[in-house]
Amino acid sequence: MEKQAINSITEQDLVDYYDDLMFTKTFSGLYAQEEILKDIAANKNATYRKPNAIEEGQGIDGYIDDVPYSVKSETYKDSAAKNNETIKAKMVYYSENKKDKSVDYYIEEENEQ
Repeated sequence: MEKQAINSITEQDLVDYYDDLMFTKTFSGLYAQEEILKDIAANKNATYRKPNAIEEGQGIDGYIDDVPYSVKSETYKDSAAKNNETIKAKMVYYSENKKDKSVDYYIEEENEQ
């Protein structure tokens, strides 16, 4: 059955998957990250700045009053990537509500890590 499923994948299926991943999911994830960090900064009455290329390479998605933050989807917490990656930043996890297109997030406390 698995072999049949693999053999039934077309080139168009791969193109559609790639387009969805690169243009929809990546864009929406990056947009969510920035909006979440701006919201946190506004709630703290603090300043937000984007990371430079070197900081991005370290997994930092932005700074709030010079404190590094990394924003990840809730699914990241259970992924293998989390176990193999060390990000020196406050972690923020979010989940998307597909029904109403809202995003919920929370900041992981240091004692949870």
